[in-house]
Amino acid sequence: MKDFYHFNLITLIVRLLLILSVSCWFSQNLHSQTDAPCLIPYANNSITIDGLSDDWDMTDALTLNFTGQGHPYDNSCFMKLAWDDLNLYGIYLVRDIYLVGLENPKAYHRLHYNDGIEFYIDSRNNSRDKMDIDDYQFLIDCRGNSAIFKGDRLDMMLKHNVPKEWGIANITFQCAAVCTGTMNKMNDLDSGYVVEFAISWSSIGVRPSRETTFKIDFCVNDNDTLVDFHSLPPGPVDHYVFQSIKGSHDFGFPANWISAKLTGKPSFVTRLQKKYNKEWLYLFFLTFVLAIFILIYFSLRVRQLKNIPEKITMGTSPLLDALFPETETPGHAKSTPPVILKAREYVLTHVDRPVQAEELAREMAVSLRQLQRIFREHLDSTPITFIVLIKLEKAATLLKEGNTTIAEAAYQVGFNDPAYFSRVFKKYFNITPSTFLDRKKG
Repeated sequence: MKDFYHFNLITLIVRLLLILSVSCWFSQNLHSQTDAPCLIPYANNSITIDGLSDDWDMTDALTLNFTGQGHPYDNSCFMKLAWDDLNLYGIYLVRDIYLVGLENPKAYHRLHYNDGIEFYIDSRNNSRDKMDIDDYQFLIDCRGNSAIFKGDRLDMMLKHNVPKEWGIANITFQCAAVCTGTMNKMNDLDSGYVVEFAISWSSIGVRPSRETTFKIDFCVNDNDTLVDFHSLPPGPVDHYVFQSIKGSHDFGFPANWISAKLTGKPSFVTRLQKKYNKEWLYLFFLTFVLAIFILIYFSLRVRQLKNIPEKITMGTSPLLDALFPETETPGHAKSTPPVILKAREYVLTHVDRPVQAEELAREMAVSLRQLQRIFREHLDSTPITFIVLIKLEKAATLLKEGNTTIAEAAYQVGFNDPAYFSRVFKKYFNITPSTFLDRKKG
């Protein structure tokens, strides 16, 4: 009986040790996944800070879904960073059905009450619980208003909860924002906004190189009410939420930030430009060769542009003709996939309102990644670019009929800002709507 008792005791101890070891393994594995660094690729392409996402590849973007106290709307955000020797670049693609921007841009310390984003960086990767003098906060609302804050030594000595300077720091910084929808109106649905920024490395004291590490935090402020926050008592506000990438609702605490690491390197062309920057003989040779190619390209391009109004007059777009031939001929290697034709028909059916890539994937009964792969393989494009092209094709058709103004055409294809519509039209067709109309009249 005594031996049986000892046997059971040993068995129990072995089981407890086994359970403890398995628990530790899972804990370490989960910890390693949570602490996996955000890899920031080198930007060999030129990034223009204009509030447009066309020069970004959002395939591996970080995703943030945010809800909160009294906040019934499931809004989302896609975020990505890139770098080169001069700047750290960032973009936020925010899906927000109610755009709100009530705070005065001059009240920079209250801009977080507008729809907008926040980005934090610990430039020396040495902060612990609270912000120090090497930490920076960049706040940009959906209208492009911005404020910059920095950790403050005096506030650290006074043991403030968030020790930062409430004044605009002397930082070299660019930002731009573009909204799609109407501002401060609750009786319609908006699409959201895009925020882009570029932070000069030298202004935050960083010498960038591969494997450089630091801490960052992505945050979104979402206000879906027109209530004046000045008149409310302290505490949570209905229809207003602020959230970081890790789900935290307390910003400015480096312990909650995520690790980031610079990866990638300059391409051959980029390195060549740096190496021969002061070698005038090589530079002249490269410039001469480049000028020949540019001359050939633009001579062909001008010839194509002269045909754009005539082709649109016939009811088609030269860019979309290549994607959707009206008839299949023996010369075509393969026909357009049915899912792309179906996607085009869906966008045309709902051309008067914003159509999101997620919505298009859902209607096509495929995942968003599958839809992105299909468009990349068959069209060398993205779903967002595809949707914009379909809308521009429809707008061109409306304009060539001669009974629609540029503003009316923009509204009919889901653009709430005619000026923004004109910029996008020119971006894809290399001709402004007004120039197109002038050519039509001539």
